[in-house]
Amino acid sequence: MTDNQSAQHRMFQAIQGVFALHTTSYQRLPGLVMAHAELERLTKLIAPSAAGQQGIDGDTEGVSLVKKSTRQTLATRAADLASLLHSYADSSKNIALLTESDYTDKMLYRKSDADIVQISKRLHLLGVAEETALVAEGLEADELKNLDTSIKLFESEIGTPATIIAEGSSGRKARKALFKETMALFRNRLDKLMLRFKSRDLDFYNAYQTARQVINTAKRYEDPTPPAPNA
Repeated sequence: MTDNQSAQHRMFQAIQGVFALHTTSYQRLPGLVMAHAELERLTKLIAPSAAGQQGIDGDTEGVSLVKKSTRQTLATRAADLASLLHSYADSSKNIALLTESDYTDKMLYRKSDADIVQISKRLHLLGVAEETALVAEGLEADELKNLDTSIKLFESEIGTPATIIAEGSSGRKARKALFKETMALFRNRLDKLMLRFKSRDLDFYNAYQTARQVINTAKRYEDPTPPAPNA
């Protein structure tokens, strides 16, 4: 991150701290609840973790291993469900389902990001539709839920800065776009919604305004006054 971006990110985190301390103040305002949730999402994308930050600054090893692990879990869970669907399709002579469920974990793992998500979602949908029949094939109680969780986790990693930003100039553009989107969220939604609290909850409003100030502590200014000549 640049010095200015680091300062902005500290501000994002400070604002979240203010919201955490004043939860009861804004829970009855759905628009602010949604705007705060969006701020949390964007902040996590900018710097999801210390390990993710390391990947952002140039070391892609940690990032790629995380994504590989998530992909493998998704492929395994999707293939497990596919095997039950395939077995049920065979016993019920359902040719269409037999074709749609013909996947192994290795086949799924090698698919593109978009394809593995699309296939996994389709398998999950089929699993929900045939859940009663699949229980007889050995479907476990939390199997569909676990697959859905894996799909959402993998989707959250596709195209996030932790994977894009490590790719050089395109990554820097991605990060810059995220900061631009977050600052627009403040100008267009958060700042305007917070005006309501100026007359309703002044402590919350003042805490927000204080945290809202972007202070770039890394930036230094030189004294414009030249030093006095030696005597």
